[in-house]
Order: sequence, then structure tokens, then C-alpha cells
Amino acid sequence: MAVSHLLFDSWPGATLDNPNHNPICNRSLKVSWGGKSAYARVRDRCQSCAMRDLDMSPSLFYALTGKLGYGRLGNPTINDSPPISWEWVEGEVPLTPLPKAEGGETYGLNYD
Repeated sequence: MAVSHLLFDSWPGATLDNPNHNPICNRSLKVSWGGKSAYARVRDRCQSCAMRDLDMSPSLFYALTGKLGYGRLGNPTINDSPPISWEWVEGEVPLTPLPKAEGGETYGLNYD
């Protein structure tokens, strides 16, 4: 999962010479949408994201929506999507198996 480049690059201790050394990497988030929540770890930066946007993996997106066809979440002008929210979580996060996605594909246990 990727956070905005604005957040990623301004995180305390971030260095622009090697983004792999950014202390934001591997921080955990609880992401909520439509009455569902899932946990994810920051792995990357999203160049086209606004400050509070998230660029989700298919597995995280599917865990929240139950399908992959929504496109963007949290923008009612696009698809009547309810707002999305997220918060930082300290320590270990629970990872639960995902149901099979459309077409029977399983994306795995980790919502990165």
C-alpha cells in the first residue's frame, strides 16, 4: 500500500536519497470503508495522491469492497462511494485470510 508522496517525503526522518530507508515504511494503518475495516502496511509512495489518499493493493481494495470494479473510493461524485477513513496503528496488526476474489483468485493474507 502506498501513501501520498507529500506524506511520505515529509515524514520525520525521511531522506530523499533512498526512499527505502524512510521510517514510514512498514508502519501500519487501519483502513475503513462502507462498514468494513482492514489493516495494511506502508510499502511505497504514490506520486499522484493527495495528502490523505491511499493507493491500495488489489487485496486491500477487495477486502474493503468485495469486488475490484469500483475504481476510486470515497469520492461521491464518481460512484456514490461512502467516505474512506484511515488511522495509524501501533504494534502488530491482525491479518486475516481474504475471501476468493472475482474469478476465484486469492490475493493472500497480507494487505500491503
